[in-house]
Amino acid sequence: MRNKKLLLLSGSIILCWLLLEATSFFLVPANQRSLPPAQMMKKYHNEYLQEYSLKTGCTFAESVIAHPTLGFVHRRAPFISKKCTQVFKANNIGVLSERDLPLKKNPDDFAIMILGGSVADHMANYKIGNVFQLEKLLNEKFIPLSGKQFKIYNGALGAWAMPSQVNMLLMYGDRIDGAISLDGYNEAFPVQEGARLEKVPAGTYFLSFADRSSLKIRFLNMLWAYQYAVSHSFLKHSYFFPTFYHVLTQIYQNFIVSPEDLDPFITGNTEQINLPKEEARLWSAESLGKYMQAFHETGRFKKVKTAEFLQPTRFTGKVLTDEEKAYHEFIEAPVYNLVSAQYNRLEKEKYPIKSLATVFEKEQGTIYSDHIHYRTDPDGERSRGKDLVAEAMVNELGHIWNLKKR
Repeated sequence: MRNKKLLLLSGSIILCWLLLEATSFFLVPANQRSLPPAQMMKKYHNEYLQEYSLKTGCTFAESVIAHPTLGFVHRRAPFISKKCTQVFKANNIGVLSERDLPLKKNPDDFAIMILGGSVADHMANYKIGNVFQLEKLLNEKFIPLSGKQFKIYNGALGAWAMPSQVNMLLMYGDRIDGAISLDGYNEAFPVQEGARLEKVPAGTYFLSFADRSSLKIRFLNMLWAYQYAVSHSFLKHSYFFPTFYHVLTQIYQNFIVSPEDLDPFITGNTEQINLPKEEARLWSAESLGKYMQAFHETGRFKKVKTAEFLQPTRFTGKVLTDEEKAYHEFIEAPVYNLVSAQYNRLEKEKYPIKSLATVFEKEQGTIYSDHIHYRTDPDGERSRGKDLVAEAMVNELGHIWNLKKR
């Protein structure tokens, strides 16, 4: 009798599980059902946020605070928990870096600040061993225009976009010799919405005000813990757990941080562009061009060498692997064409701007780890994508700034 009850219970559990799996499978959008369940958790993930969270146990939202000019910056001690600073450290200007930006120029250094969003942040902080790769390549290949060596400083932060680069140059230009902006993708978000460029991501800005012990932050931490547990266990092979994760994110987006909460930061704090959709997008793209010009003209005014690179994307310049194709794309291709057109126009007008769109064209392996960031090798240190972008940036700088080879 006891064995029969045990068999009945086991059979009921298995049947319920199969029903859950079947139901979850049919809840998956038809165009995603060919994906293995393990890939579903990665489809919308952000490597930059994931890396920060996995190494610190902190969410990105926990680590930022509102800034009067830049939208938000990283918190510094004592306004952040100790666990958040165990791996990544915010420097004196609120970006992730083990180097503070000196208050005065060091005459021995040709100081270069890397500007932009998360990809630029990754490139500024990209190290092999204890050596910054961009800095190493520059010093190996070229003689600095002044001083004894090139020195790289981070001036980028995830989700930043124009005009943050202009503002950073205005604020800190007197402390550097060169400014390099690696951008284009984040700038496409407001263009896609036909919005003003200075509109910061509403969710991040809103959460920068939230109490660290609030339901909003706690629920976000729970989401991160759930995603980590599923992605790093046998549960990732189930259809139910990734589907339930997307249910939890919908609860977060619609109830924990509701559209009503975010609306003041979406429509209430920036001018609304009341034009038809396509006209608004064109207006926004042309505004981007004006900010790009302002960036380089500000550099001329402050006697700072500038360079700007259109970052590689999955839209063009590489034959994508199946893994790369599976990641969700947030930007429409025609929108990115509008953005690219501004770079092409200004390059023709002799501004120091170059496209890196074809950097990965000969690569057959997987470069992208999500919609825009580059995967890190299993050793946790090298990255083929970062290596190629760093080399391309340095080679182009040699031409743009007319650097003498060593």
